[in-house]
Amino acid sequence: MNNRKRDCLPEKDLVTHRKDGIIYYWQRLRGAMPARFDAEANRLAGMDLNRERNLETRLFTRFRDAIEYTAIQRSWQRWQPERKSTTEHTEEGNKCS
Repeated sequence: MNNRKRDCLPEKDLVTHRKDGIIYYWQRLRGAMPARFDAEANRLAGMDLNRERNLETRLFTRFRDAIEYTAIQRSWQRWQPERKSTTEHTEEGNKCS
């Protein structure tokens, strides 16, 4: 499974659905390495997030948008976990499914 999705970016719906989990791990990382996390987060956001009230929400929006921008600009394949439905079909040629 991991081998099939290694060169893919997650679908926007998946990233949005996992927002709470992503933010949870960001909080843990920031607690463990605050200077490094803040430097990387500020680089991604293009602003000083330490002055933001809603740091996680603002950073998440930038994160999600960066994935979308990269996927569109580079025409990268997208990855979405397979659903357990038997009526669902996977797109042929999608190496990420």
